[in-house]
Amino acid sequence: MSKLVLGLFAGGLLSAWLSGSPDPSSPAGKFLKRLDQTHHEPPVLHYFDIRGRAEAIRVAFADKGIVYIDKPFTKGKWTPVNGSPGLKEKWTNEGKLMFGQVPRLEMDGFDLVQSHSIFRYVAAKHGWYDGYDLRTKANIDMAADGTEDIRKQLTAIKYDDGLKEEQKTAKYKAWFKESGPTWFGFYERLLLGNSEGNSESFLAGTSEPSHADYLLFDLCDLAEALGGEHATKLLKGLPSLRAWRKRIAARPLLDAYLQGPKRRDP
Repeated sequence: MSKLVLGLFAGGLLSAWLSGSPDPSSPAGKFLKRLDQTHHEPPVLHYFDIRGRAEAIRVAFADKGIVYIDKPFTKGKWTPVNGSPGLKEKWTNEGKLMFGQVPRLEMDGFDLVQSHSIFRYVAAKHGWYDGYDLRTKANIDMAADGTEDIRKQLTAIKYDDGLKEEQKTAKYKAWFKESGPTWFGFYERLLLGNSEGNSESFLAGTSEPSHADYLLFDLCDLAEALGGEHATKLLKGLPSLRAWRKRIAARPLLDAYLQGPKRRDP
């Protein structure tokens, strides 16, 4: 970088600093945001030692290069043992779990819960959506919230204690044959519509992945973990979704996480 460019950039920083908060999407604004973040303790993510609801957050943090502390715990520590309160009761009584559920993210001196709320806070904190208009942000939220409709249908089968394993397998097979094409087809259509304008755009038409992308990426992994060959067959039959998923997984920082030792088994 030339001395002239450095001088102009430094001058811009000084001017922004003296005149108040700079435009968050400007080079000076982005630099000051990163500088401010270095003075804070890294966020701490609390969840079971499985993928579960925390995995999309881990995927996002890996891809965005966000340094954080992963503090998993066992199911045995979550519930009361020998008269001693488990983490659920302890953290709820301390006001750290608003609804008695995890994931829980310690960040900026308070506790965040609910996966989508965590994502929206972190996105605002790190400027993921700076420069996007309200319509784009609404598209991100809609695409993200849609993943919940699919996840709940699949996990309802997984956690149905009244079903034997062979019955669950049969239900998954039926779901991926009857309901799966419709639900995942919505995302295929969304991606296909975006690719008409830009083949490199992401789920909500953004130039970089949003939390909707990370939630859908994790959902596809979950679908294959639960539905096996039936899920894989369905997902491979959706070309836009298949190409998008491959492109997400190939991003350097995320690829390092997916192939590394911190990635948990499904």
